[in-house]
Amino acid sequence: MKAIKIVKILMVLVFTASTVFAQNKVIEVPSIPDNIEAFLSLRDSLATTPEGGAAIMITALQMHARNKALGMQAITIAMDSGNLMGGSVYKGYAPSSAIMYHIKRMESLPYVPFAYVQGANPANGYSVSAPLRYNFSRNKYSGDEASGEVKVFVATYGVSARPVRMKRNDKGIWKAFELSSLFVGVQAPPSGKTDDL
Repeated sequence: MKAIKIVKILMVLVFTASTVFAQNKVIEVPSIPDNIEAFLSLRDSLATTPEGGAAIMITALQMHARNKALGMQAITIAMDSGNLMGGSVYKGYAPSSAIMYHIKRMESLPYVPFAYVQGANPANGYSVSAPLRYNFSRNKYSGDEASGEVKVFVATYGVSARPVRMKRNDKGIWKAFELSSLFVGVQAPPSGKTDDL
């Protein structure tokens, strides 16, 4: 009898643990900001959670695809200070050379930041319309918010979810710390070119 009770208790614990670790969250961004004040306001309202901070980072990359100068400011704001160096992009800071390597590479693939939006895919050229929704998840290795560091995963069309490690700053804002997976390519949209030879 005791063995059966112990097995039942263990089953409940395993079920509870797997339920706790399987966290999914949809973050909605009303629209891609067209100025830095709007971006800061959006950041302050959404980046109070790791998923919200990751959505802000992706939004910054989308801004860069549309307007490089404005996007660089947003990227600088959205990243953890460990990814920054002295510079003139925003308030005396700029992305580190390691981050700039990824940004420069991604400039030839401007559709990549839009691949994280729900409904965007190669067939529709990763076109997006407001509001933009992002599907995030965590797993049992994601960490605990109390530690100030959490790994979240953003769904991407056609490939496995991409990890983003987030850190909370001293103001309670979650910023991207490890984000290299966000720069990895996705299936290219059709080129639209035809060969009539």
